[in-house]
Amino acid sequence: MKPEPNTVLMNARKPPMLRLVYGFGLTVIIALCVWVVAFSGRGVTDPEVLAKRDNKQVLRLWGGTSDGGVTVIEKINSAISTEFFREHPEIVPDRTTRLRIPESAADGALLMSLAGGTAPDVLGYNIYQSQTLMEQGFLASLEPFIAEELEKDPSFAERIYIPPKIEPVITRLNTESGKRERYGLVNNYTIKGLLYRKDLFKEAGLDPDRPPKDWN
Repeated sequence: MKPEPNTVLMNARKPPMLRLVYGFGLTVIIALCVWVVAFSGRGVTDPEVLAKRDNKQVLRLWGGTSDGGVTVIEKINSAISTEFFREHPEIVPDRTTRLRIPESAADGALLMSLAGGTAPDVLGYNIYQSQTLMEQGFLASLEPFIAEELEKDPSFAERIYIPPKIEPVITRLNTESGKRERYGLVNNYTIKGLLYRKDLFKEAGLDPDRPPKDWN
């Protein structure tokens, strides 16, 4: 029995049609692969993912963003941060916020962040917290980093000068080296003074020329 003419025509056309379908499918697959290679990573904002992809180092700091700022101090810190990351493209910035509860003070927020693992890699703290933070093992010695900077720029020592009276507070004895190591650097000083009004002293029956000599 001979096949119908239409059947013969369909069988003859089947291989070219399959080749066309396979070719189209292969083209789509190649196009998708090119798109993935070209656009993979775009839109990624996770610092850890970016650092791993580009073989960089993550540096976590306080705050939500390094851009802008409202107060003068915020604007200064923003400018410093922006310039730092411009000079160090090998570092990816990450931001973290403080853990807070309504009743806790700033000191409590810092300790909570350290205990909760959300503290930044570099932080500022009040000098009276130094011993507590060092004893709890929350701070790392800065000596390796200082030595590295001094090799590149000996004048760095002048910029990190620590007054002798403050040095014992932010240093700790390393039992292995037998030397005191720095666990913090001073970035600003606050000078406090006690002011009083002579007229109020007179009204209270106090001698306005004999003010208090201490904080007690």
